[in-house]
Amino acid sequence: MQGSLRGTQFNKLLIGQAFSFFGDALISIALAFAVLQITKSPVALGMVLFASRGLLAVFSLFGGVLADRFNRKTVMLSADLARMAIQAITAILILTGECTILALAILQAISGIATAFFNPASMGIIPEITPNESLQQANSLLGLLRNATGIGALAASGALVATTGPGIAFAIDAGTFLISSIAISLLKKPRSEHGRQPTTIFADLRDGWHEFSSKKWIVAAVLHIGLLNLVALAPFFVLGPLVADKQFGGAPAWAAVAICFALGAIAGGLLATRIRPARPLIAAFCAVFLIAPQLLALAIPAPLFVICIAASLGGLQATLFEATWLTTVQRNVSGELLSRVNSFELLVTTIFAPVGYALAGPAVELLGTRSTLIIGAGWVVISTIGVLTLPSVRTLTWPEEKLEKQSTASSVK
Repeated sequence: MQGSLRGTQFNKLLIGQAFSFFGDALISIALAFAVLQITKSPVALGMVLFASRGLLAVFSLFGGVLADRFNRKTVMLSADLARMAIQAITAILILTGECTILALAILQAISGIATAFFNPASMGIIPEITPNESLQQANSLLGLLRNATGIGALAASGALVATTGPGIAFAIDAGTFLISSIAISLLKKPRSEHGRQPTTIFADLRDGWHEFSSKKWIVAAVLHIGLLNLVALAPFFVLGPLVADKQFGGAPAWAAVAICFALGAIAGGLLATRIRPARPLIAAFCAVFLIAPQLLALAIPAPLFVICIAASLGGLQATLFEATWLTTVQRNVSGELLSRVNSFELLVTTIFAPVGYALAGPAVELLGTRSTLIIGAGWVVISTIGVLTLPSVRTLTWPEEKLEKQSTASSVK
């Protein structure tokens, strides 16, 4: 891997995100079991997850506009402070026994709005604080860190939920957002500024949409990811805790599955730092086939250790796909439009997830858990084969000449 991240501003972001990732992993377990502590209804669980993701999808468009229009550091800092306050309030309600499904849904919906502003700004700031030749290394390291910190957090979350309930996990998450905001505040001025003439929000959205829709490979990939979220991943994350609660003893078992997913993701991140496929999207989408085994294992349901092995394969594909995909987008989209393009990507990919969360409960009542998960696995295989047949996906390569010019210009500055 060419280039080094040593001594760059990216390292400050990396440290802050380590704590934020830890908190996110805690909540991935705690939120599901906070709902199950109130009711065992899969519909209620799906609706809370819908609330946490639905507004994230809608507001991501405005988050992208703000991130391209204003200082991305300020946008990220404000979002982190807002999420800190929301998770602190959630923790208090759970710990005092006053939390209801409605309150939990509303609070997590507001947290989702804050995340909708943070994510496009984070996507856009990475190329500003990272050398061009080190972008894939940076994206891979973020994926590695997310999953390395997640292993400890998932184990802690399972233990916390089993012994003290989910409230403490939300309190810790609030603290991690505070630490992340401090790290972001220490970032210096990015190496490039947008320098755009003032325009209206709708003009900004139009420009972002034009850039997004003009690249067929982005549109195809984003639709594919969105439908995977709807048909495969959302049912997995709704039904997984329910299967674990019924078959394997609850939160510790689901935490074990999540830890194995994280271990696989670490392996995928390490692999992503070392490879540079000539046709990045072919490599990225071939990895997506590895989602299917975890759905099939949960559908049976297989013994817990088999589900854990299958989850590790799912983790491997997650970081390998993410690092390759993010780097491909960052290298092929203009920096001043990057956050807006990312916001359209987030809108499409995330809007399907909350719909999937909301429909997972009714799907189980209509089809049963096993059939719902098997349909998801089949969709993974069929849809991925379909997207790999598209010429715009198969033929895309790295823009070498553009990268060399950008790298030279940065060194002159």
